[in-house]
Amino acid sequence: SKESYHSKCQEYERLRKEGTSQKEIDKAELKSRKAGEALRRAVDKYNAARADFEQRMLDSAMRFQEVEEAHLRHMKGLIGSYSHSVEDTHVQIGQVHEEFKQNVENISTEMLLRRFAESKGTGRERPGALDFDEYRLAPPQEGKTQEEPEQSVPDPRLEP
Repeated sequence: SKESYHSKCQEYERLRKEGTSQKEIDKAELKSRKAGEALRRAVDKYNAARADFEQRMLDSAMRFQEVEEAHLRHMKGLIGSYSHSVEDTHVQIGQVHEEFKQNVENISTEMLLRRFAESKGTGRERPGALDFDEYRLAPPQEGKTQEEPEQSVPDPRLEP
C-alpha cells in the first residue's frame, strides 16, 4: 500500500512537470489522494491492532505474573513447612539421642548381665556335680535271654 501510494504520487508529479493535460493531472491527483487515504486507513488500522495486541499481551503477562507469584508463595510456604518439620524432627532425634546416652551412662555391666541372665533363664543356683555311674552287667540267670541293667540307687544330690 505504501509503495502504491508513492508510485501514484510520483506519477502525479511527473505528469505535472511534463505539462500533460489538466484532465490527466486531475485524474493522477485523485488517484494519489485516494492512495494516500487508503494508506492512512491501513496505518490507523495497523496502529489500532498493534495497540490492542500490546494491551492484550500486557494483560496476559500480568495474569501470568500473578499466577507465578501465587505459585511461588505457595511453594515458599511448603518449603517453610517442610523445613520446620525437619527442624522439629531433628530436635526430637536429639532428645532421643540424649536419653539414649543417659541410659547407656546409667546402666552398669552387672545390671546388663543380670538382665541377660533373667531373660535367658540361666537360673540363680548352680547345678550340683554329677558322679559317673558305670554300667554293670548282670550275672546271667537261667531262663532269661537278655541282659538287664542293674537297678541303681538315685543320687540324693541330683534330686531337686
